[in-house]
Amino acid sequence: MLFEMEPQNAVNYVLLTNMYSSGGKWEDVARVRKLMREAEVKKEAGCGWVTMKDGDHVFVAADKSHPEKDLVYKKLKELNQKMRDAGYVPQTKYALYDLDQENKEELLGYHSERLAVAFVLTRNSGLPIRIMKNLRVYNSDHEVVEVSKIIVNVPSIDDKIERVDELHIITNEMVRLIETAAVPIMAVDACGSINGWNSKVAELTGLAVEQAIGTPFVDLVDENSVDVVKNMLSMSLLVILVVNACCTQDAKENVVGVCFVGQDITGQKFITDKYTRIQGDYVNIVRSPSALISPIFMTDEHGRCLEWNDAMEKLSGLKREEATDWMLLGEVFTVNSFGCRVKNVDTLTKLRIILNTVIAGQDADKLLFGFFDQQGKYVEGLLSANKRTDAEGKLTGALCFMHVTSPELQYALQVQRISEQAAANSFNKLAYIRQEIKKPLGGIAFMQDLMGSSDISKEQKQLLKTSLLCQEQLTKIVDDTDIESIEECYME
Repeated sequence: MLFEMEPQNAVNYVLLTNMYSSGGKWEDVARVRKLMREAEVKKEAGCGWVTMKDGDHVFVAADKSHPEKDLVYKKLKELNQKMRDAGYVPQTKYALYDLDQENKEELLGYHSERLAVAFVLTRNSGLPIRIMKNLRVYNSDHEVVEVSKIIVNVPSIDDKIERVDELHIITNEMVRLIETAAVPIMAVDACGSINGWNSKVAELTGLAVEQAIGTPFVDLVDENSVDVVKNMLSMSLLVILVVNACCTQDAKENVVGVCFVGQDITGQKFITDKYTRIQGDYVNIVRSPSALISPIFMTDEHGRCLEWNDAMEKLSGLKREEATDWMLLGEVFTVNSFGCRVKNVDTLTKLRIILNTVIAGQDADKLLFGFFDQQGKYVEGLLSANKRTDAEGKLTGALCFMHVTSPELQYALQVQRISEQAAANSFNKLAYIRQEIKKPLGGIAFMQDLMGSSDISKEQKQLLKTSLLCQEQLTKIVDDTDIESIEECYME
């Protein structure tokens, strides 16, 4: 069934091979390996690595590529001899190959984790040794590590890591699950270097685990994606968990540790923090005492006042605590003597219509809205309302702005209106005078036409010409509409 589902998964072949090897069925082992070759399925080489100050050092079985291989093999030979002297017998049953006893012992002796241990011992470090594997650890190798602790007299570690063996087993299980996964999985350390690379990633990229481990991840991505990857890695290094804890017990019900079950809420926390920052900026802007901020008030979907900013306090004389948590219509804006009194019920009705339109999700026109402040002065401005929504896009109320001109501008507009009214009155008077003058001018023009067609003397013709010029000048004056020029007695 597994071969039908995943014919290219090397893990299935390896498991079957190990089962046949354990039972000594070497012909079946050879048949499975032949099937692997025919299907062009390759098993990823097992490797072990250790992280030192100068970087990650990776070893495979019988590795000869490490620059310090001579020292490593010398130390491993010394270690093997000391273990034999101490009574250690290699467990050749774990060498699943059709070989004689001596060859099996030699094969087990150069596993990658043993080379890694020997390499660390050449450095004379007093710190605990932590060897990482991309595959599970052989039981024989685990026994070697335990015996090596006694041989080399590894310093005792503190209570915080006294159960490193249990953690080691769990880690091996996790590595096995990752390695046998049907999807590509990789991991990077805090410096951004790759420290995990399963077979699917190797198959997808064509990069073997030995080449990938220790390589900076950004070196493997396209140059157009480097900034995105760096940002992603920096964000992923911060993990926020909600953790539940319970004790773990052994077979005798003795408490031997603590088990933590965590839920990753990093993404949710980022969104919440971003919303909190935006909300804080929003509140600071809305409640700023700056004269540049318009009078603002807000309601929820039920019409209850949620916000009454400083500019609205100054405009109405009603304090924020006296307005918030009260119904906007009927308790804040009223036709009675409390709150902000409006002229009549029609004003409240118009305000109710515009708020209901916005809360229903529709756009509303601006409304010329006025009310009496706490000192009885009538305040009027242009009211615009916009819908409020939450993070999910649900309507949560209305946000209203009052566009009110400053006192200086109001005074200037009042002066302009008075001037315009005075000019209109002057224009009406001028129109009346013009109408009254046009009729006599028409009569004068008629008489001039009659005299021009008559037989008159030279002196009379001169007088007629002067009269025509005067008549033309009067016509220009009558037809002039520039009131300022007329008031200044100016005429071209």
